[in-house]
Amino acid sequence: MRTTNVRFCVALVAFLIASHLFAQSSEQPAYLNAALPAEQRAADLVRRMTVEEKVTQLTNQSRAIPRLPSLAGSFEVKGTKTLPE
Repeated sequence: MRTTNVRFCVALVAFLIASHLFAQSSEQPAYLNAALPAEQRAADLVRRMTVEEKVTQLTNQSRAIPRLPSLAGSFEVKGTKTLPE
């Protein structure tokens, strides 16, 4: 009985450690961090994409990847003006 309890505790501790290590970080992904160089941001984004997602991005009308946070609105174009409606 005691051996079973010890094994259960060891398994529980191992599970908790593994779940903590593999849990998603609450930090912002590198590809969304505008303070990083563009090359580093692009490399991080491509690393996160599956082969299928990379292939879909090769077309002119590629769509956003739902499982990755959007890049929409994260770019600022300097020196542009909006046209009056």
